[in-house]
Amino acid sequence: MKTRLLSLLVAVVLSAAVMPATAAFAQEHGGGESATSNSPKWSDVKEVATWSIVGVGTGAVVLGVFYTLKRKVGGFPENPTWVAPITIMQSKDFLSEDNMPDAGGHDSHAPAH
Repeated sequence: MKTRLLSLLVAVVLSAAVMPATAAFAQEHGGGESATSNSPKWSDVKEVATWSIVGVGTGAVVLGVFYTLKRKVGGFPENPTWVAPITIMQSKDFLSEDNMPDAGGHDSHAPAH
C-alpha cells in the first residue's frame, strides 16, 4: 500500500512539473513567413494544437489522480454530517393551469420598478 501511494505521489509531482512546460511549448511558434500569413494551414498550427492537446490531457490526468487520491483518503464520506438542502419533487406536483393560484388576472402583476 505504501509503495502504491508513493508511486501515485511521484506521478502527481511529475505531471504537475510537466504542465507548465506544455503550456510554454504551445505558445512557441516559428518566426517564419507562414506565421504572418492571413490563412493558416495545418502545418502552421500543428505544433501548437498538439501541445495544447497534451496540456489538456496532462491536466485531466493530474486532476483525476487528485480526485482518486481524495476518494482513497476518505474525502467523500458515505454518510456526511451535512447534506445539501434540496427538495425532490415529482412532476405530478408541479404547478399546472388547473392548480395554479389565482394571480388576479392579466392586469395585476408585479411592478417593474
